[in-house]
Amino acid sequence: MKKTVFALLCTVLVLWASVSSACTSIIVGKDASADGSLLVGRNEDIYQAYNKNFFVNPATQGEGTVTLTDPINGFTIELPATAQQWTMISDAPEHGDGLYPEVCINEYEVTIISSLAQSVNDAVKEFDPLVSNGLRQAYLPCVTIPYATTAREAIQLLGDVVTNYGAGEAQAVLIADHNEAWFMEIVSGHQWAAVKVPDDCYVVTANQMSIGYIDLADTENVMASPDIYALPEQAGALKEYNGQPHIALTYSKFNFGSQIRVWGGQTMFSPSANVSDSQEIYDLFMKPDEKISLTDAFAMLAYRYEGTEHDANLDPTVRAIGGESTCESAIFQYKPSGTLVQWTAMANPEHSVFLPVLGAISETPEMYHVTGAEYNEASAYWAFRGLCTLSEIDRTYCGEGVKAVWKAYQQELIDKVDALDAEYLALDKDGKAAMANKLLADTLEEAVGMATLMKNELMYYLAANSSLAKTPKAPFTPSLLAGE
Repeated sequence: MKKTVFALLCTVLVLWASVSSACTSIIVGKDASADGSLLVGRNEDIYQAYNKNFFVNPATQGEGTVTLTDPINGFTIELPATAQQWTMISDAPEHGDGLYPEVCINEYEVTIISSLAQSVNDAVKEFDPLVSNGLRQAYLPCVTIPYATTAREAIQLLGDVVTNYGAGEAQAVLIADHNEAWFMEIVSGHQWAAVKVPDDCYVVTANQMSIGYIDLADTENVMASPDIYALPEQAGALKEYNGQPHIALTYSKFNFGSQIRVWGGQTMFSPSANVSDSQEIYDLFMKPDEKISLTDAFAMLAYRYEGTEHDANLDPTVRAIGGESTCESAIFQYKPSGTLVQWTAMANPEHSVFLPVLGAISETPEMYHVTGAEYNEASAYWAFRGLCTLSEIDRTYCGEGVKAVWKAYQQELIDKVDALDAEYLALDKDGKAAMANKLLADTLEEAVGMATLMKNELMYYLAANSSLAKTPKAPFTPSLLAGE
């Protein structure tokens, strides 16, 4: 690791300047997980200098409707004035592209993760183009999560909006409740499909449509717009795979950067399947070689294909699952006990930590409320982003010690939440909310303190080892590893 000060600064600038959009999602069925939990999660991958907020929207009571308008494209809809409390991880308003409530829980503990951006092919632009003033992902949860009592109801509410108002973007959405998880794709201006994830399977998807053949008569496992096959067939654009109509081939635009991430996830969990890195079609539902733990799911969202022929640490041109442009990651854990936990990591989960948010939470700490597009030391996002940025200058010398600290702390948090389970479930609504609020406030304060300490120590380490004539005697070792 021989670096001049100039080279170090250049590296930092390259990391901060890189912009990309490469979200990756994971769903793990109850029987495919190590402890019987249903897991639903995703990386939001857009830009590393991208402040995120975390709020709770209070329940509202009222007569009639209220108007929701997207200021970017003019999409307008009337929604019920009475709505549930719901949480949201959202964009800081200064980013200027709308609200983007992307990770949400409502009072019935129905959850939604929105979304994975996708692209339609040229044929779709002819027979059912996207609608210029249609629903965008920036406001998608607003039309469904405040009103749904089950995952199925949430899907139907969203599907009705797409059918009646049109979609401004193609995208995938993850919707779940305590009983089931669904993978939904909005594939054109007015067409959509959703499939229930089998309990013994997992799903890894990226920014390319993934739903293949669906049986429209199988209403237990499929929900879809009625013309999803008929419309492209009338236009002569319906494509088949193995003799059956295939939604992704019909509607989607090929994206190798997405394919490589699906290959990575399936290779990680199902190595015996020997999937290729260049398949046009990947199975949506896969069975893991070994049951998937919560920490395995965390690791997948940070995965850079280490040890494979596409190791992104050796080849910077490879589109990894976890990378510098990941601005937040979240996994919903529906535990078999009945507890819902939202695990949330700000910045790249490779050098960050997932903090627990119990489903009954009614307020979030002020550090999550700091807006603005520029660096702000009072922001929870920037507390973790600063450490990630320095760690990723050199993943071996700078990052390994940070990962070791977070790995141990992550297990402490998992054990802590497990220990609270019985007490939490025995509480009434207000008691659950109080426990949830305190748990997040305490863990955020502790984790930010750890991140700040490591960031400061790592800054000194980099400064002390920036000379061309020096090679560090050892990688960065945070004082936290010594228990100090």
